[in-house]
Amino acid sequence: MGSSDPVRGVVVERVAPLGTAMARVTLRVVDGPVPEAVRTHAGHCRLLFPDDATDGGAGGSARSRVFTYRRWHADGRFDIDFALHGGTGPAARWIARATVGDRLGWKHGGPPKLTLDAPLPGPAVLIGDATALPVISALLERAHPRLHGHAILALPDIAGVLPLTAPTGVMVAHVPSGDAALDVLQGLALTCETTVFAALEADAMRGVRRFALDRLGVPRGRVFTSGYWKAGLATEDLAVAKRRADWFGDPEDRSSRMPA
Repeated sequence: MGSSDPVRGVVVERVAPLGTAMARVTLRVVDGPVPEAVRTHAGHCRLLFPDDATDGGAGGSARSRVFTYRRWHADGRFDIDFALHGGTGPAARWIARATVGDRLGWKHGGPPKLTLDAPLPGPAVLIGDATALPVISALLERAHPRLHGHAILALPDIAGVLPLTAPTGVMVAHVPSGDAALDVLQGLALTCETTVFAALEADAMRGVRRFALDRLGVPRGRVFTSGYWKAGLATEDLAVAKRRADWFGDPEDRSSRMPA
């Protein structure tokens, strides 16, 4: 399966609460088996929601959103965790009334940027807000038992959020914002052997990225960052912004836009 594959249909088999802040939806692909090779925990896919969020499908006015595979089942079903933030977008409207038997369009994306199932040269630091809870949870659940480091969760309200399952060497901290997460990162005793993963609002992501690369001297190959959202931008506008050369704010990105 690849980016050129057609959209396929999935049907809801289960909707279960995860505390009061999230819900887990189990989906089954309706038109054939899913190859073992694509069943990557913490990988990503696109789910297609119609604008009115009443009936799923692959065409018409469906709008897609990217989600993390929280878990794959042996029979090819998969779980997606939804944040219950009460928004007005198509995914938020859909999950508010999702029930068994509902259908959506589904398009496989690919594997995760990072896996933690093998030993790392040093500690790992994972930073994310509510949108990143599924991927951080999936990565830590399957991490090597000797993994050590920190998980810094930028959550304004931790009430109703279930605790992470992580190796004993990973310290979990809750902070109210992405800026506060960067403050915690800057106070840790880390070296260039650290592996850094950050999935946050775009400006907060850039702050983490710059600190990891410029201050800690972490090689680019061990810095994995994603701006899941950007304040003031709709999802469709965000997709355009991510194609800009200066999305990550790296020095060569900025210099490439300077006049000769």
